[in-house]
Amino acid sequence: MKVILGGGLVGLLARDILGDGWTVIPIGRSRFYSYTPPIMDDFIVRDAVIDEYMEPFIVVPIIYRYGYSYAGQILFNTAVALRPYLNKLYRSNVPPHAEAYWRNRIDVFGYGSCIEIYRRLQARYSGELVNNNKLYGVPSAISDHIIRTETGQHLDYERIVSTVPIQVLLGWLGIDVKLPSRDVFYYHLKTDDFNFEGATRLFVADPEIDFHSVYCVGRNNYIIESCKRIELPGSYFMNIDGLNKFDLIAETHSENVICCGRMPQYTQVGQADITCIGRHAVWDDCLDVGSCIKRIIKLGA
Repeated sequence: MKVILGGGLVGLLARDILGDGWTVIPIGRSRFYSYTPPIMDDFIVRDAVIDEYMEPFIVVPIIYRYGYSYAGQILFNTAVALRPYLNKLYRSNVPPHAEAYWRNRIDVFGYGSCIEIYRRLQARYSGELVNNNKLYGVPSAISDHIIRTETGQHLDYERIVSTVPIQVLLGWLGIDVKLPSRDVFYYHLKTDDFNFEGATRLFVADPEIDFHSVYCVGRNNYIIESCKRIELPGSYFMNIDGLNKFDLIAETHSENVICCGRMPQYTQVGQADITCIGRHAVWDDCLDVGSCIKRIIKLGA
């Protein structure tokens, strides 16, 4: 038995790409793409390796531009602002590869909509997801190539693709660990007043500003991300220069979003024939959805 653990976007992508020989145990749903608008980039970075798979989901490839807000300027290079931004975001736990990953990422080609792909895959496999959730429930332990579930099932498996957070997987393997992370608070604003000078997302490097990122999710709609809750957000945003009129549409919060520090290595995972795919599954804050698709395609080749 080949098993996929996870009911989020990457888990359903794995089910779709790897095919009917795999059984998906849907643990939860996507915490980023179950919202409208989503609280993560709603596109997949284009890569020739995944073009064929992505073809049914593509409308028109779009250029997405990242900028850095620093010292009163919007910068479209990383020479000055990247290091202050990473220090602000990760504090003392900057992933060693983060600077290299972001150094040359200003303009990227993206295609597809993650939230739309997630919805289509949910609809495609809805019967299977419902049945498997009822039959298996959630794993309670994994050992000796057997998945024990809360419904009392003992599943002999050949291989597992895990898309759940690695701390959850390690718990099932009997390993208690807490990895460094940061929570994120999200604020949905509607305004005509933001001027990003052509950027679709701004990384805010200034340490005196509470939030670290602002990105456009539709006409005059923006998501602001902060690692600490902004008390009285309406009053706070009113004090931003140039932001004269806005509507605060919604506020939400998600725990352990930002993966800090080095990617953990646990030999027990490989020894159990488990392959982890996904940002939180491998604890790599730089792993985007397109890179996950590439890994799944390679696994299934």
